[in-house]
Amino acid sequence: MIKTIISKIKKSLFKCETAPSQSQTNDSSEKLDKSSYPELLDKLSKIHFEEKRNDSPHLYEFVIIKEQLDQVKSCMESFFGPAIKIENQNPSRQTTDLTKSHGGIRKEQSCYFLNYDGNEYLALFWPWSDGKRITVKLIVTE
Repeated sequence: MIKTIISKIKKSLFKCETAPSQSQTNDSSEKLDKSSYPELLDKLSKIHFEEKRNDSPHLYEFVIIKEQLDQVKSCMESFFGPAIKIENQNPSRQTTDLTKSHGGIRKEQSCYFLNYDGNEYLALFWPWSDGKRITVKLIVTE
């Protein structure tokens, strides 16, 4: 199902919540001056998480405290480029469809997406209602 959704997104002009440039579509066969996925995982491994929930090849899930958010986003942007959906903006239909099978996306959440080297990469940031913690999911599909 996710492959079908991603295929539809690729065929349409991916509309980002901000005015999209070509680089903001994050659908590229070439990445310039960006980290590789193993480098991203290495950077993330140096951060002390509040909780690590999953560390498998296709799902890396962890919880951070709000003070770590900028550091984690910096790591994500070094791999993904800019977020396709930032917090406090309503998600586009394409972003909603893309994230549906992974728990969806709401206004207060953010999302990164990259189609690269035959894989689809998705990062979801879900703030907790306590305002202190954020669950981060990093998902890889082939």
